[in-house]
Amino acid sequence: MWDNRTDFTLKEIPKLHPMSNGYLDFWRGEKKKVIEGQWINGIWCPPQLYHYLNYATIVLGERNLRKKDRPWDLDYVWDLAYSWIEARGLSGFEKVGDVEDIRSFLRNKQSEDLGKPLYNKEAKNLLIMGPRGWGKSYWGANVAAHEYLTDGQKEYTPGEISKETAEIMLSAYNAPYVNDLITKIQDVLNNYPGGMEVNGIYYPAPFTKTLVGTWNIGKKVENYYKKKVGGKWQMAGTRSCFKPRVYRDKPLAGVGGRNTIKIGEEIGVWENLIESHFADENTQRLNNYKFGSTLYIGTGGDMVGGGTLAAQKMFYDPEAYDCLVFEDIYENRGKIALFFPSTYTKINYKDGFGNTNLHLARLGEEEQREKKKLAKDASAYDEYVVYNPIVPSEVFLSKTNNIFPLKDLQYTLANIEASKLADAEWIGDVIVSPEGETEWRNNAKNRPIYDFPLRAEANVEGSMVLYEHPIKDDNDAIPWGRYIAGIDPYDHDKSKSGSLGSIIILDNLTNRIVAEYTGRPETANDFYEQCRRLLLYYNAMALYENEKKGVFTYFESCGALYLLAKQPKLIKDVVAGSTVDRGYGIHMSTEIKRYGEGLINSWLRKSYEGDVKVCHKIRCQPLLKELILYNTDGNFDRVMALMVTLYQKEEMRKYEVKVEEQAKSFLDQEFFQNGFQKKSEYAIGRTGFYL
Repeated sequence: MWDNRTDFTLKEIPKLHPMSNGYLDFWRGEKKKVIEGQWINGIWCPPQLYHYLNYATIVLGERNLRKKDRPWDLDYVWDLAYSWIEARGLSGFEKVGDVEDIRSFLRNKQSEDLGKPLYNKEAKNLLIMGPRGWGKSYWGANVAAHEYLTDGQKEYTPGEISKETAEIMLSAYNAPYVNDLITKIQDVLNNYPGGMEVNGIYYPAPFTKTLVGTWNIGKKVENYYKKKVGGKWQMAGTRSCFKPRVYRDKPLAGVGGRNTIKIGEEIGVWENLIESHFADENTQRLNNYKFGSTLYIGTGGDMVGGGTLAAQKMFYDPEAYDCLVFEDIYENRGKIALFFPSTYTKINYKDGFGNTNLHLARLGEEEQREKKKLAKDASAYDEYVVYNPIVPSEVFLSKTNNIFPLKDLQYTLANIEASKLADAEWIGDVIVSPEGETEWRNNAKNRPIYDFPLRAEANVEGSMVLYEHPIKDDNDAIPWGRYIAGIDPYDHDKSKSGSLGSIIILDNLTNRIVAEYTGRPETANDFYEQCRRLLLYYNAMALYENEKKGVFTYFESCGALYLLAKQPKLIKDVVAGSTVDRGYGIHMSTEIKRYGEGLINSWLRKSYEGDVKVCHKIRCQPLLKELILYNTDGNFDRVMALMVTLYQKEEMRKYEVKVEEQAKSFLDQEFFQNGFQKKSEYAIGRTGFYL
């Protein structure tokens, strides 16, 4: 950035009599700057940034040294301001017209000052992710206060009362985040400079605007007042307003009105974020033209539950949510939303002009991480990384008691969603002939259930998903024991619990999940039949959770009990003195479930070549989501199916005949890098592994 950024900061506000021409000239000049920005020597300061540097009030310092003051003039703040003004539809300037690449244009010094900004592009949203404590919420408060102060005007006319009205939505999943944002906005509005008392008469700060109403959630405060015209009192004011809204129990809380600006705070905890986003989009469109912008703000370390996945989905697919798109220069995963690494935001790596020495910052952060690795508390490192991310994937790590390798799982999920591997799967049905022969048919009639947590309106029937077709040996047969499975069933045909049935097929040699079916078709028997067909297709035996009796009954009626595994001998190792003997399947007591969680954790962390772990090769997106969000209280049907599968694997390892390890290298680099070569709309089963 530039050394002369400080030229845009007022050194002092002149003390002039409020009735003087000098006073009027000065404040008109300042109003022009907060509406149109300011040019100095070929550098343009956007209006929101000028307002932030000179008129915003934020809390600076730490602990007992904290005080309210003007913000510091730092390089990343300029980057943030340029991104926001781009999102507001900036297209160019009056002396040059519209500019094709406005992003690069803003960040390069021009040969002359170019006059008023032009806004001939549709607005966009801006989603920001970054570390804690660098001021992004203060920026959100600033743009909200600025929008209210200017009534959303983009061109200044001296002496003219605005004919525009700004509607500013202040939103979050939980009320405390909205209330904190309100406090920050009030700090700006209540601390505008320039108020003075002259001869016993108090003249308020020139930027003061009257607010009437209440800041309570669900209400609004707006600009109007009474004035006397021709001896009669009349209502006046622009009616620009703030509307605080909480979405926790109301995904449609923001519907209605015309929101020029929406601030969405701490989206990492926002469970219904995507549903709320699409519900609110029409409030920022007129005749399908987008005029309003939403600023979504997320913080590393503040990622919880379904909010983590929703925020991650939006971050890695910004275009789908009308957000500005940026290149991932950190991990090379394609298109992302806006990310600020901790190396860019920490004040101790900046020079006297607010510019960052990125090399020193990187070395400093790596040194801090090495120190945290030496701490007695093993979680110290993880916690530091979460709050101080230097690459985007670290933002989405959750601080939970989840024992699974969250960072690796998040990395895998993001990789799949950002690559063509997301589409490298077969969706369809297994067809079984009267002679018992099986074949695979692609079928797009039903779609798999990708969402987790499950959306209320989702189609729960689901569909089979294959990631690899079964591999045959030299005798043109699928070896018994090569593929194993686990079933988490249900018995009741109708349920409002949100629980689904799930089966997972695992290649016992490569540790790759090759197929899954998760859903709740019309009847429980329909689910059991889907399981039977998958087991036949892979010549696999399944262990199942035997609290549900229907699985055994159905398979017995079909003459298919040979496809079900008997109760594992392993249970007596897990639960000392256990006398449970149900013949087939496994019951999920507290002890057995706890041991199963350990089996999953060990399996996920198992390494094969270098740093590549089993969890890096999971292709099932919803399973990854369940593993990331796993806790002991919710419905995690795929995790339970995986747990049962791994009990079967462990039983075979300890008590059954071992299958000869003749699989190819686990990595199969070409396969996993290039994806599947899908062959046709009708693929014959048992035809091998498509490479």
